Amino acid sequence: MCDKPDLSEVEKKLKKMNTEEKDMLPSKEIIEQDKECAKSS
Repeated sequence: MCDKPDLSEVEKKLKKMNTEEKDMLPSKEIIEQDKECAKSS
């Protein structure tokens, strides 16, 4: 016998959250600017 806990009370207290994917990779332009900056210094 496996009794599962009643999660209905917990679910009521939890907030619904919207997750957004964020683009964490730099664009080609930013990479090129960094390369140019590294060359000149």
